[in-house]
Order: sequence, then structure tokens, then C-alpha cells
Amino acid sequence: MIKKNIIWLASYPKSGNTWFRAFLTALQNGGEVDINELKISRIFSGKELAEWVCDTDSDEWTREETEARQRTAFRYLSDQSREKMFVKIHDAYTYNASGEPRIPGDATHCAIYFVRNPLDVAVSLANHNHKPVEWVVDQHLNNPASAFSVKPFFKQFYQPLLDWSGHAESWMRVSCFPVHVLRYEDMLADTFRVFKEVISKVGLTYTDSEIQAAINASSFDTLRRQEEEKGFKEKMPESPRFFNAGIAGGWKQVLSAELADVIKKSHQGMMRQLGY
Repeated sequence: MIKKNIIWLASYPKSGNTWFRAFLTALQNGGEVDINELKISRIFSGKELAEWVCDTDSDEWTREETEARQRTAFRYLSDQSREKMFVKIHDAYTYNASGEPRIPGDATHCAIYFVRNPLDVAVSLANHNHKPVEWVVDQHLNNPASAFSVKPFFKQFYQPLLDWSGHAESWMRVSCFPVHVLRYEDMLADTFRVFKEVISKVGLTYTDSEIQAAINASSFDTLRRQEEEKGFKEKMPESPRFFNAGIAGGWKQVLSAELADVIKKSHQGMMRQLGY
């Protein structure tokens, strides 16, 4: 039987995943974090692990072969590990042509699903991609076929996103392993309580002082200052910055009333379910 060692850090892009990874790094580092040396840097879409496990060049694989070998690689990684590990993932929880989940549930301990108001996601993702916010809404948030379709020879595989509601629903309906939903807005409003609660749920044990020290070390201002001083390797080349505003409700100063209504009408059911 394969060990269930993987804890997925799952999210639609720009929903708090990187902040939480910085917090976990500080937690494991005794209250210190370097944004360019995050301990949780492995991502499900990364080519390196699958190519190493399968010992072939992934640029020659078909979509079906890629999906099968991603599963194989992460099963192997989980089984070889002596302890639980965190893996970042932006992919929606989808299925292959045979109806099998693309993500290996038999190697999964649980998932943390980060979710953020889609109005703020639209603004943050536009900054991240250095694209007009209208383009981001049309191509990603409101597009059921949205995906990160990476170029050949890039370091990551194709990542299906679906639209914002479809992404959230795909993870929240998973039943083969626990999924702990974390709202970005709650992370901002009550950071200590929320972070302490979730690390307890996934089986980690730290003192209150250790948790607070990690929160202090991974504050938004600290992370943004590090990016300004030495850059951040996860920033898109075209984007002015990765750590942009880090607030809730910033969309009110950016989105037109018309565009905000378009987003609300498209996602009102899931927004209501999540308290937005």
C-alpha cells in the first residue's frame, strides 16, 4: 500500500498559496524565511520530478502519457518519503479520459484549499500576468476551459483551471481525502487562529510562540520588502511585482461597476456558498 504522505496546497492562482508557503517555511526554519528559498517549492505541474522518475524527456509525451506519469511520479515521491510533505497545485481537481482522477488520491493525506473573493483575484491575477483585468476575467475567471497552457520546453506541464467557480467546486466536492477550505479573507482577519487551526488539522505540532514568530516573519510587508530588495524568482517577467497589495476588497478601487457585475453574475452561487 502506498504511503499517504502528500498534503496538497491547492488554489486558484493568487489566492494566498505563496503566503502560506512562506509561513510554513518560517515555521520549519525557526522564524526565518527567504522568499527565494521556500521549503515548499515543489508543484504538481513541474516537469522535473516526472522526468526523473520516468527517465524520459517529457516534451515527447502525449497528454495521456503526461497525466499517467504525473500520477506515477507523485505516488513514488509519497511512498519514498518518511514524513508528510506539502506540494503546491493550481490544477483543478479533474479526471483523465478514463474517468480516473489526475491527482493520486491513494498517495494523499489531505489538501488545504485556499480560496479568495474572485473580484480581488481578478485584480491580483491581472497584475501577476501584466494583462488588462478584462482579459483576465474573459480568459480565466469566467472561462470554463481556462488553463495554463505552457509553451513547449517550459518547465511546467499544462494545468487545467476551469473557471473560478468550477475550480472551487472541483476541490470542495472531493470525498476520497479531507479538504480543508481556507478563505484568504479569514487568513488576513485572524491570522494566528486560522493558521494554528489548519496546521493542527494536517497533523503538525508547534507552540503558539513558534506559530506567531513564523507569522511575523512571513507578513506581507516583509515578503514585499524582500522582493523589492532582491527580486522573487516566482514573479512573471512582465509583472511589476508579485506581492502587490495583499488586502481584501481592493477590487473596489480598480474594477468598474460593470465588470464587477459580470463576475458576480457568473459566480454568485459559489460566492454565496463561500460567504462573499
